Amino acid sequence: QDRPRHLLTNYARSVTRTRTAAPPSIRIVSAKSPRRRENGVTRKPRNMMIVSGESCTVTGPGTLASSNYGIFGSYLHKHVVTADGIVFHDNLEALSGLYSKFVLSNLVVTGNGGPSGNYDPQHSPAIIGRSLLGTNLQVTDNHGPGTAMDRTTKLIDSVLTGNNGEGKGIDIESRMRPRVINTVCGHSLGFQRYPRPWRHTCANDP
Repeated sequence: QDRPRHLLTNYARSVTRTRTAAPPSIRIVSAKSPRRRENGVTRKPRNMMIVSGESCTVTGPGTLASSNYGIFGSYLHKHVVTADGIVFHDNLEALSGLYSKFVLSNLVVTGNGGPSGNYDPQHSPAIIGRSLLGTNLQVTDNHGPGTAMDRTTKLIDSVLTGNNGEGKGIDIESRMRPRVINTVCGHSLGFQRYPRPWRHTCANDP
């Protein structure tokens, strides 16, 4: 176990970090939210997530749920996060990393993006990163966009439907044109100067 109590200042909450047999770049984090009283009862909810500062692989079967993040990648430098065979549900963001290249397969990602603090659920993507290569992903019924990538998005044999990005049913957001192969999606949106759908990408795009 690392230090008994570590202040994660960016999120104003204390955490206990426990090393497992995983590489040193991976942490399993139990985040203890500040105490609060409801109807005279003191509650101390706990969340679980995986934090990776470098390239890593996370293999299921397993579930990551009811946390701010399921897998939280680096916001400092480029790296690769590989995940297979995992269910993500009811997180603020299922997979998040500004500089993360996500290589994902056989994932179920649903019900993520619920309100937390000042976050607007319609603008909280279930999967957000630098680029995405996804195979057999089921990204459905999330409160915000299903995916949002700053660079490339390639989806194979996947389903992205029922997501509600921007409050307009956006399933895929990307700065570069997404590549979808044998994939079902409803709406896409490009991050250009004037945001607009990517033509002929999803079923309801112009």
